Amino acid sequence: MSGMSPTIGKTDGKYYIELSFAPSMSLVTIVRRFVSGFFDLVLDDPGLTAKLAVTVHELLENAVKFSRDGDAFIRVALSTEDPRTVEIETRNRASAEETGTLQTLFDEITAAASPMDFYVARMERSLDADRSQLGLARVLVEAGMELTYETKDELVYVYAKRPLHEAANA
Repeated sequence: MSGMSPTIGKTDGKYYIELSFAPSMSLVTIVRRFVSGFFDLVLDDPGLTAKLAVTVHELLENAVKFSRDGDAFIRVALSTEDPRTVEIETRNRASAEETGTLQTLFDEITAAASPMDFYVARMERSLDADRSQLGLARVLVEAGMELTYETKDELVYVYAKRPLHEAANA
């Protein structure tokens, strides 16, 4: 049975939302709308809100798709102090094969001359692939996020971060 457990708060100069739930692709869209509402309340920038919503959607879709045990987690934090930033974290249990695929994607991101080069390469590969794997490329290019990840045992953490100042909105 699918369910969500939201936490909303403010601590240490950050507004944040935490959600953990049994993965369901139908919940990804609901969470995206929920988080967009949150961004609308604390940001005065519809364009930035849309970019952050794309990030939430893509990262959460991956966490749900590749969850081994039926659980996924997302945390969205907005710093209200300088430098103002947004940080998005997803967490799920993944198989060794999926973790290897993620490592390969991050190796390609690192090797690419630019996020756009990575995006174009992913688009070209998606023409002949079962899975497009465009989600991270979209987050890098369309939302202007910095991406990192780490694994701890079977847990995969994916982090997206960006400043909220005007230069990041370009």
